[in-house]
Amino acid sequence: MATDFVSGSMVLAAPVELVFEYVSDYDHIPEWVAGISACRREPGAPQDFTVDISVGAVTHSVSFTTATSIPNRSIVLTALGRYEASVDIAFESAGPRGCNVTTEVRYPVEEGLFYRPVNKMGKLIATKLLERTGRNLAERIIGSSG
Repeated sequence: MATDFVSGSMVLAAPVELVFEYVSDYDHIPEWVAGISACRREPGAPQDFTVDISVGAVTHSVSFTTATSIPNRSIVLTALGRYEASVDIAFESAGPRGCNVTTEVRYPVEEGLFYRPVNKMGKLIATKLLERTGRNLAERIIGSSG
């Protein structure tokens, strides 16, 4: 199975430390990640969690683990189980009160001409969800720091 990705970048009017602290607290995920309706932490594994991802009428539960976390620099999440997905989030200071956040989401796609329209629609949906997630994060961060 092949993989595809969507990526986005934005500058938030908040210090990188504040943005990293908020994003790395996985209990906040349903508050700002578009399409996520629930986040359950895994007992005894603080870096693991399961989210319910809803796209239209379809809801999937996907478990993630934190592959790497470098404070105020980056978080890399990888899906566990049958889903081959990953989320890379990079944080970069943009002055004393600014933070550039770059996110790349990789996900599996089916190969072949038959699946091309489905894959294009999936990429469009993923792009829109990532854009909405960025807006949600900005609202949460600005609201908590302002």
